[in-house]
Amino acid sequence: MAEIPRYLEDQTEEQIMQRMLDRLPADLDKSEGSFLWDAEAPVAFMLSEAALWAQQLLRRGFASTAASSDPNFRSEELDLRAGEHGITRRAAVAAQGVVRFAGAPGKVVPAGTVVATLADEVSAEASLEYETVGRLELDADGSGMVGVRALVAGKESNVPAGTVIVLSTPVSGVTSVTNVEVVKGGADIEADTALLERFYSKVRNQGTSGNKSQYVQWASEVPGVGATRVIPLWQGPGTVGLYLLDTDKRAAGTDLVAAVQKYVDPTQDGQGEGVAPAGPVVSVMPAKEVPMNIRVKLTLASDATLADVRALIERGVTAYLKQLAFADPLVRYTRIAAILLDIPPIIDYSELTVNGVSDQNIEMTASQVAVLGRWMCMSSVGQMVRCNVRKEDEGAFRECSGEGRLGSKKAIQRDVSWKCSTRLGNAAWTNSPAAVVPVLEDSQGEQRDKSEVRLWQEVSHLGEEDPWSERVHANVKGKEDAGHECSFYCRCWTDE
Repeated sequence: MAEIPRYLEDQTEEQIMQRMLDRLPADLDKSEGSFLWDAEAPVAFMLSEAALWAQQLLRRGFASTAASSDPNFRSEELDLRAGEHGITRRAAVAAQGVVRFAGAPGKVVPAGTVVATLADEVSAEASLEYETVGRLELDADGSGMVGVRALVAGKESNVPAGTVIVLSTPVSGVTSVTNVEVVKGGADIEADTALLERFYSKVRNQGTSGNKSQYVQWASEVPGVGATRVIPLWQGPGTVGLYLLDTDKRAAGTDLVAAVQKYVDPTQDGQGEGVAPAGPVVSVMPAKEVPMNIRVKLTLASDATLADVRALIERGVTAYLKQLAFADPLVRYTRIAAILLDIPPIIDYSELTVNGVSDQNIEMTASQVAVLGRWMCMSSVGQMVRCNVRKEDEGAFRECSGEGRLGSKKAIQRDVSWKCSTRLGNAAWTNSPAAVVPVLEDSQGEQRDKSEVRLWQEVSHLGEEDPWSERVHANVKGKEDAGHECSFYCRCWTDE
């Protein structure tokens, strides 16, 4: 192996200076402050700078070392290296969606009307603005829908349904606006890691004569494309099918599909009007999303809230499914189970099913992509509550309460289980009505009328963006000094 040049080794100004002094005759004064020392010190400094730049030049000359792992940094040197192979960095893409306007019948909402999300003063998050892409006239019911596009391209403009509610451009006779579905499709300027991946894909998998690799390269050149699946002989000889994902590894939107179709084969008549060669007819389609509906019973730490755990589960499962998209057809049951156990607030789980089955993997076809669907949590949010009934409280009710937050705005079924233990014995019941619970029994099974527990529930919704809150109360009264310990467990099935 060839020896590495000295200028490419890590070296400091002091090391260079010492080597220079060592080459001088021993009978000369080389001490610090001498004429020779002062003469060589600036040279050592400049040589150390040159050595650093030599290393930088070498690093920036190769694609692998020119790329940055910082998602906010774009390497100009990587752009140059990729450009040598005909690859350009993909531009940012504006998010698109549909909004509904309400107001007086017949009122016109002009094209270019600006709508926005609410700004968040607490987090100092600015509102996101969108403009209508066409003219809209409200119907006889005073309602109408029109497409919108983000004014600023980027992933940040992808927002959930019901968040675009501000009419930035006043329109006479229009009273409200809201996005009826998620605004999606926005993508940031291509990061170095993604550009490097496309660079390697083209260099290592040479696309020639319209082979599968070349179709993937053509599709990936359109901004917003996250992955492509090529189906040769899609509808028989002379046909090719392309299934697309966006950068979030979800099914591509209609605008993205249309853009790729226009770029690859706009006429679809085999005349080769796009980048695809003459002969085959290319059909571009969005991938077919297959929701992964997860149902699981969770046992959570006492200080955990289901809303927090829900976010962690969604983040973990979504990241796993993104890794699989067009790369691995198997959604593994054990991997989803492992994600649950890797979340610290989750103590244990049971009754885990994915799309209604347990202990089975789910396989995607060539045109399908797995995405997180609705998930149903049968959570056990436990909290110990102690009520002490004293003699001076004779005949009085003392309240003990606890609260469990249900991580959904749509709780379609709720179960609440109470387990109470006192000196008089134990009792447990479920689906408790707002009524007096039967008196407790002692260890011999004899009923005691000296203690009584009343239980009721309060279910409230704290706002459109907040989860449901469920509070369970127990009132305990007695005629003797008896300590009561109660724990409650909330189970919910959510449907979103």
